[in-house]
Amino acid sequence: MGGRIMYIKRQIGFVFALVWLGACQARDYSSKTFFRSQPVNMMAGCSFFDSRPEEHLVKNVIFKDVRLEVVALYRCSQAPEKLGAYFAPTATKNTVSIGAVTERYDIFNQKIIFYDPESAYDAPLLRGTFALRPREIVRGFHANARKWLGNFYCDVAFTCAQTEHDWQIDISDAVIDPVTGLNAISFLQGGVKTGEQNPLLYGTFQDPIPSNGYEILNVVLTSGADSTIGNGGRIGLFGECTLPAAKQKYHNELFSATVGNVGHMGMGLGMRGMLPVIRGRTYTLGCFTVAKATKFFGSDEKRLTGVAYKTEVGDAASAWGQYFLSKKTTSTLYDPAINLVGPQNLVVKPGPEFSLQMGAFLEGSRGMVSLGYRAWFRGDEDVALKDVAVASSDLYNCVLATQTYKLAPHLESCRAPAVSSHTFSAECAMYVAQCSGTVHAGMNYEVAVGNAALNNFMMTFGLTVAF
Repeated sequence: MGGRIMYIKRQIGFVFALVWLGACQARDYSSKTFFRSQPVNMMAGCSFFDSRPEEHLVKNVIFKDVRLEVVALYRCSQAPEKLGAYFAPTATKNTVSIGAVTERYDIFNQKIIFYDPESAYDAPLLRGTFALRPREIVRGFHANARKWLGNFYCDVAFTCAQTEHDWQIDISDAVIDPVTGLNAISFLQGGVKTGEQNPLLYGTFQDPIPSNGYEILNVVLTSGADSTIGNGGRIGLFGECTLPAAKQKYHNELFSATVGNVGHMGMGLGMRGMLPVIRGRTYTLGCFTVAKATKFFGSDEKRLTGVAYKTEVGDAASAWGQYFLSKKTTSTLYDPAINLVGPQNLVVKPGPEFSLQMGAFLEGSRGMVSLGYRAWFRGDEDVALKDVAVASSDLYNCVLATQTYKLAPHLESCRAPAVSSHTFSAECAMYVAQCSGTVHAGMNYEVAVGNAALNNFMMTFGLTVAF
């Protein structure tokens, strides 16, 4: 038996090493404008290990060995100032300034706001220093039903939630135009138009972004089998199928956000185990672990891309290039470059996900408490154009430039980068013997390190009934 336990530990260690190595290879997130936050269902629900369901209540073949669970959840995700991490000269600056003096500001504002001689001003007054504090709030519920057939089981679970994204754009050092009442943030919200410049149509900052409403974020089918090991422990393998139950809703803001892998089908394999360490007269102290890997398949999404400038000496993509004023050589009005490239239909394939969870539990006759830790890693996305809406033969002029360009979508900026995080969790459960039920509550805190993901705080409260 000792050899078997050592074998299990080696397998768990091997999986953990793979997760750690993958996380270390996460790409830099500079110039990325697309968020794909952590799946909600990974942190919802009771502890993964299940006491064998009671059988004395319902003597029916269909309902025998069945467990039903409903969990209410609330998640708040936020991050410190991040705008500089995407567009400032250094990723640690955390702010970006726009103004008319190149020595004092990061972006020369005449590249994005056309100087209109008819305004009677010496230079554009629109300037300011920006900070971005993204926040995401999720409210919803998670429900699942599980049926046992001896050591085998099958499970169907879905998560329905309302998501709200709020970029919390702060601006300082702002100057308001005394004639129009506009300031620098007015441009980023599409409100600036001069005699020779069209307003910004795409790539805007909207604060807050309208709610996505209720949508099924995850539908997961699971089947597996457990076998007993010494001292009352169990170990088993399981497979998962994540079904595309919702579609990404497109907005025209520069930074777009999606909860989990909405709209993508996934297949996963995993291993779970539970081992009691100490058995007393009234309590059991033990440990548990879950390791899982999931592969997702591609689907179509509409996204706001970056802008690539194709020149005779090569291609270039600049920070804030979406906003640089450009026009066809035959046109008279300048546009922000993103107006000319516009949103694109893409084929998006999320990167694979790996997770390793481990923890300890203390179980008594009336309830249980557990503490856990989970390392989670998702790989880079692959994105490709589904169709090209920009004519490759058109030539464009950029304001304050002396040569012509060809414009094309730049996909790198809208590809969600690899992400790794660490989750710490605590849960308590109270058993209701009269109806073979469990009332449980839990808290999770997820820390995203050195990437574009957000830190998550989540609370759950649920009820489980076993027949």
